[in-house]
Amino acid sequence: MNEIPLTLAISDYDHVRDLTSGKVRAEGITLTCLDLTIPEIFARFTADREWDVSEIGLGKYVALRSQGDDSMLAIPVFPSRIFRQSALYVRSDSPLDDARQLAGKRVGLPEWAQTAAIYCRGWLAHNCGVDLASIEWHQAGVDEIVIVFDAVMPEDIRRDTERFHREVLEPYRDASRAVAR
Repeated sequence: MNEIPLTLAISDYDHVRDLTSGKVRAEGITLTCLDLTIPEIFARFTADREWDVSEIGLGKYVALRSQGDDSMLAIPVFPSRIFRQSALYVRSDSPLDDARQLAGKRVGLPEWAQTAAIYCRGWLAHNCGVDLASIEWHQAGVDEIVIVFDAVMPEDIRRDTERFHREVLEPYRDASRAVAR
């Protein structure tokens, strides 16, 4: 029987490691696995569809579909299994001790359409009663500013990335340089 050659890009999760290492084989498939970081997988697959099968966030997939992109077919497999509220952080010197106190505050996220950010915004709105329009949202990457507004954002969401860059990232970079010397 001829096997189907497939290339899979997926991050390193313990529950798929036997498949990606070749310890367990999928019958009828010659599988080549690529162990890449999540940002690289999403960016490269979204832009160029470089491999046959790819991990991609539900938020990214839904955003692409909402914009008329039907070039991908989703299957109900969710390799990333994380309690999404664990991605909410406050500074150690912050007086905040309840998620409801984020109303009226400045909150950063890596990408508006990121699945974890969508879950967290939903949790804040529906479980905590936070009016999302009251939050000053900032979208940026880690150690660098990354603007990827590929999703339609509500009109009342501010995109003050220049202020975020000036007030948050530049002081962080200056401090990092001082420590590295």
